[in-house]
Amino acid sequence: MRGQSESVSITSSGPLSKPLAVDDLGVSKGLLVDLVLKVLYSEGEMDGPDIADRMRVPLPVAVDLLDMLRKEKLCTVLGSDRGVVPIYRYGITEAGIDRAREALARNEYVGPVPVSLESYLEIVKRQSVGMACSVIKREDLERALDELVVSPSVINQLGPALNSGQPILLYGAPGNGKTYVAQNIVNLVLGSIFVPYACEVEGQLIKVFDTEYHQLVDGGVEGRDVDRDARWALCKRPVVMVGGELTLMSLGLVFDPISKCHEASLQMKANGGIFFIDDFGRQLLLPEELLNRWIVPLEGQVDYLALHTGKQIQIPFDALVIFSTNLDPGTLDEAFLRRIPHKVMIPNPTLYEYYLLFERVCASKGVPFEKEGFSYLVDSYYRKVDRPLRACHPRDLVEQIATIARYNEEEPALSKEYIDQACANYFVQRPGGGFD
Repeated sequence: MRGQSESVSITSSGPLSKPLAVDDLGVSKGLLVDLVLKVLYSEGEMDGPDIADRMRVPLPVAVDLLDMLRKEKLCTVLGSDRGVVPIYRYGITEAGIDRAREALARNEYVGPVPVSLESYLEIVKRQSVGMACSVIKREDLERALDELVVSPSVINQLGPALNSGQPILLYGAPGNGKTYVAQNIVNLVLGSIFVPYACEVEGQLIKVFDTEYHQLVDGGVEGRDVDRDARWALCKRPVVMVGGELTLMSLGLVFDPISKCHEASLQMKANGGIFFIDDFGRQLLLPEELLNRWIVPLEGQVDYLALHTGKQIQIPFDALVIFSTNLDPGTLDEAFLRRIPHKVMIPNPTLYEYYLLFERVCASKGVPFEKEGFSYLVDSYYRKVDRPLRACHPRDLVEQIATIARYNEEEPALSKEYIDQACANYFVQRPGGGFD
């Protein structure tokens, strides 16, 4: 597998090249003036390099903006550090304070200069997650799933599914490792991408960079020291994992009436990475609502998001989407299933696979593995009650045994006594006797 590397090359021109002039920033001068004034207003007075750092622009560009403000008597030079290269300190004037308050009434965003929507669309296209998925090989997948004994048939299905970069549905009974499989797939999608701190669309701001999902790589925040546009953070490919908390609102732009800024949708934050929906069908929204919301994005790889002004914008839907569910796929909408090309069942382990898992878990938990104890467990608590084997049972039962032994101040063992206690704790007992 390839190591961490930038997915998009930086050329002498284009969205990632270092801006040399105010016009190179690609956003309106009015927005830039507002932003400088809000920065100065929030701090009172600042050195030129600190203003440039706050806005993620080269110092000469920041100085040009400050000169514009000085001509309009919105800021003033308070002094300078008389070094080889003078460093000027700037302060805001009374007129500048009035303008800053007007700017804050429009929106309270104070941070890196936003990039244009057009630049964002171009970069997302150039660093598509499909590039990272296409280099995944069989040995990579087998290594990633090493801790779970996975059937060869699952590997045979899952590998090409990942390689395609298309949506995947993992289904099957609970406890067989669907979430584990999905979480370890994350480690296969390597590489780094550029994520803007914010985008500007017709004067409206969308905050994209989110520390919850965007992990900076070395030098990712020190973009001022490299020959590129520092308004783009260099991050690991994002992983957005959601469960029952997923709502329709989070799949759209969320407008904050206080800051008057939009927060990017979850799928926009996932662009270039992975969007994993765990326990599909257990969300606050109905499965049908999510299916209806995503039918177009899954098929066309584009999404339509609405600004609070009512204007709709088209955003790339460029993420490896993985659904994990305990639902029977036959109960899901056929039109939706058609847009998920790869459906991979994670089956119950065979007895041999269960044996290997149990042996491996015992070794990791410091519990001596004994074939007699294992046979007793299988005969008494699976065969006699016709209980299906589950991949999660070895871990859970061995942890129970280790806990019981620790409480009794004894060495853990796969003894009949410990197995009976562990199963009594773990499996549900029927009121009339026996286990479910």
